[in-house]
Amino acid sequence: PASPPPEQALAYAEEHLDETLEALKTLARIPGISANPPPDADMKRSAEATAAWMSRAGLEHVEVLEIEGVHPYVYGDWLQAPGAPTVLLYAHHDVQPPGRLDHWTSPPFEPEVRDGRLYGRGVADDKAGAAIHLAAIEAHLQNGGLPINIRLVIDGEEELGSEHLGAFLSTYRDRLRADALVLTDTANLIAGLPSITIGLRGIVVVDVEVCAIDHPLHSGLYGGPVPDASLALCRLLARLVDDDGRLAIPGIYDKVRPLTEEQRAAIQELPFDESEFRHAAGMLDGVETAGEPGSTVYEMMWHRPAVAISALEAAPLQGAPNQIVPSARARVGIRTVPDMDEREVAEQLCAFVSDNPPWGVQVRSLKK
Repeated sequence: PASPPPEQALAYAEEHLDETLEALKTLARIPGISANPPPDADMKRSAEATAAWMSRAGLEHVEVLEIEGVHPYVYGDWLQAPGAPTVLLYAHHDVQPPGRLDHWTSPPFEPEVRDGRLYGRGVADDKAGAAIHLAAIEAHLQNGGLPINIRLVIDGEEELGSEHLGAFLSTYRDRLRADALVLTDTANLIAGLPSITIGLRGIVVVDVEVCAIDHPLHSGLYGGPVPDASLALCRLLARLVDDDGRLAIPGIYDKVRPLTEEQRAAIQELPFDESEFRHAAGMLDGVETAGEPGSTVYEMMWHRPAVAISALEAAPLQGAPNQIVPSARARVGIRTVPDMDEREVAEQLCAFVSDNPPWGVQVRSLKK
């Protein structure tokens, strides 16, 4: 069937924007936290609600697809454009845990509009991705049809790293054949500027554990001569970058693909407002931009490796006694860029944190 003019589909989407937002809010009220072990009732509800929305939008063969021991995926298609290409669309319906509830202005699973923006866990990452796909599909199907064939997959374990994606693809490969893939789990460069992301940095995650003693000790009796595992870990982590913000791991930059002059020129043409960037990132007053001297913010975000400590653990703060703890742990993530090899990066990171640790503490590192 002939597809409607783009203006017609856009007008329909705009006219039904409030309905789309209400559907997004309904989905976001379901705490589909994939960190909870499967089977999980909320993840099942999230998948079923996603499937219902896909059916309302006009997709066919909608089904919740499952693999044993894995949070559910959702699938639907529309294959009524003979001879036209088939595009596989992707988003995910699972979300991260809300974290500290006292850091939320409004409840994480009760979406709220403030200052023209919608706040709530998952309303952006990535139930909005599903909403965008479904609003566009419905706008076309209600006005004559799509110019291409569509297969839509909504992942249920993306926030866990889609560890079973390979098994999912093998199991359901016949439903996923396509000429191109469009993934909607990225961001616009700035609000109001449509953006297409053509590449993302990868990640290598290593868990580091530092051990100094075999049982806790009273800090008043043993503090000083007995090494503190937590302090040793902090000193190890501080070595990861130099005073200028560059990664200090030997060899880490050896395979980083340098930018071409054309790429640098293209980046320079993009709009950038430092105050808007700081506001969007939530940077506090007086906090300076980190990273490599001489590189722009966009270069560092897209084309340069970076390190982040996503978790630190020694003893719970609440009720912690005055002890020297036996061990401390951290999760270290290095964002990789072309042409870095993740196995080499993991080996470099593990070797670096294990080399000459403070006070001879024992260091164990494990790639996730």
